[in-house]
Amino acid sequence: MNAQDFLKTVPFFAETLSADQLRALAAASKIVTLAVGAPLIREDDRSESMFVITAGEVTVTIREAGKERAVATLGKGEIVGEMSLLTGARRSATVKAETPVTALEIDRAAIGPLLIDEPALFDRFAETLENRRVELDRVYGPMAHFYGAAHDDLAIVIRTFFSEKAS
Repeated sequence: MNAQDFLKTVPFFAETLSADQLRALAAASKIVTLAVGAPLIREDDRSESMFVITAGEVTVTIREAGKERAVATLGKGEIVGEMSLLTGARRSATVKAETPVTALEIDRAAIGPLLIDEPALFDRFAETLENRRVELDRVYGPMAHFYGAAHDDLAIVIRTFFSEKAS
């Protein structure tokens, strides 16, 4: 699998990054493989990465009233963990492999240099996150659990998060 070619098919990146930025991001990403039942993400964990599913399926669950509830099944080309990567928010759900899974992991070290080199990306990613929230709400119902309280300006949250680590 060519990571750059794959990322070009993922709207979250293709609609935000230039060809050179996609190339750099692909070069800095890591391939992750999971066996059936293995967790990719655990609810409430702190982490600074996101995943793009390149093969297989994952189930997304949340804890409500002490019970686990499945809220989505995701497959090839879909993403998870973008809010944690870009804002430092705790993981809002658990994501486990339903089938053998291969994913690209994109962490803060991979995306940080792109943001620092082109500050306009803060605004573009904030807009992409907001569009994604609207899309998820339409498909799965209100997803406030995934995105937390609405931010007046996600670009400021993203800038602040990345400038904290740069200092």
